[in-house]
Amino acid sequence: MPKAIFSTNKINDTVNAGYPLRTLNEGQQVNIIYETSDPSKGAVYSWWGYWIQPGEILASVLIPLVFLFVAKAITSSPTPEAVIEEIEMSNPPTRENY
Repeated sequence: MPKAIFSTNKINDTVNAGYPLRTLNEGQQVNIIYETSDPSKGAVYSWWGYWIQPGEILASVLIPLVFLFVAKAITSSPTPEAVIEEIEMSNPPTRENY
């Protein structure tokens, strides 16, 4: 597992540098972002793995799919009253019908 080593106030700390779909070469320098109060919560500062994480991508795909299936389930079998109402709305009344 790739690790990134950095030092703050003469204390060395290590963070996980391995993310799916990203490769780092041994000895490659990377930027680390961390909380000054707790440097152990650091992370490699890059768009993939810090700004965008695999869980966010998964949620961005799954949430709309769930809504799609819920909407399809709701609209696939309307009640007879709803069908009648929809048919009546497609032929709006005119002045002659009053």
